[in-house]
Amino acid sequence: KEQSVAILQPTSAGVPSRNDYSEIAGGETRVAGFGVFVSDTDVLSHSVALDGRSSVDLFLGGGATVRAELVAYEPATGLVLLRTAPSGRTPATFANESPVAGALAVGVGRSEDRDVAVPVFVTSVAANRYTIGAVNESLSPGMPVFNLAGELFAVAAPDGREVQALPVREAAQRLMSRAARGERRSSFGLGFQAPTGSLTEAFGTEGVVITEVIPGGPADAADIRVGDVLLAVGDVSIDSGEAATRAFSEASVGTATTVRVRRNNRVSDIAVTPALAFEVAALARTRDSVSGPEARALFPAAVLDTSAIPPMAQVLSVNGRTVTSRAQIQRDFRGTRRTVPVLLRQGGSQFFVAVEPAR
Repeated sequence: KEQSVAILQPTSAGVPSRNDYSEIAGGETRVAGFGVFVSDTDVLSHSVALDGRSSVDLFLGGGATVRAELVAYEPATGLVLLRTAPSGRTPATFANESPVAGALAVGVGRSEDRDVAVPVFVTSVAANRYTIGAVNESLSPGMPVFNLAGELFAVAAPDGREVQALPVREAAQRLMSRAARGERRSSFGLGFQAPTGSLTEAFGTEGVVITEVIPGGPADAADIRVGDVLLAVGDVSIDSGEAATRAFSEASVGTATTVRVRRNNRVSDIAVTPALAFEVAALARTRDSVSGPEARALFPAAVLDTSAIPPMAQVLSVNGRTVTSRAQIQRDFRGTRRTVPVLLRQGGSQFFVAVEPAR
């Protein structure tokens, strides 16, 4: 119990804007999740508990509340490391061995009005996560899970209907290493792909085409749009997806970077200020769900096959326009002789494919 903390969030505020991640509104608070001390100053938790903020209040028990800052984030797992002033707390002891299926355990949290102890049992064990069953309560994001010897082996992670828990021993070491390097991963809040094959008819052979812009993120704030072609980042010319990835990763958080884009044959230089990758990921996670009709409902099977369109991919736009019916697509294609770019979404990714009009 002494090693567990509650992560507090204001009750009235939703996910704030990109420029407001560190602001905590006044008024009442709620417990959004939990964390666990893994050193005198470092608390391990899950990003969902932060509600998109990089600065939060931690409740330590006995009425004590301290401020903690995000110092490391691991996108692959969603785990985060928070740092606060020296607490005098003894950090949790990590379990040397993974639990076996059927093992009993307990999730422990600290709330403002009561301490929480949730009996759980491990139902399955994988290399990078455990599935666990809670006996009488659900587990909140970031809640530490201890074996019956009092050793920490996981933290709770939300994952749909199943209760998942993430192994933490090696993850804590990775996050501490990131924090020691002062790593501040930047993000422009966009997705991109290199135009190849018939897509070059629509977007050209230079640069990469923007496939996604996170609402409220840095690129969106700078009026970067889906379908723009990115030609340069700063002084670096973009000639491949790898070059774009390198250029974006080298940009500094909070420092305006000039990007060159082509839109409708017009080239412009636009200033974009990268944000922390964690903050942009929070925007992406909490935005309204992007959806569209399935490709198989709009395109004939022959077109799906020749254009390599996944049948169950969602169609977001055709030639830059939102579509709802096969008849509308037929009207758009009638009389055109140019390759038509179709924006799809599948598995959380957005990408363009080229559809050849009937000759």
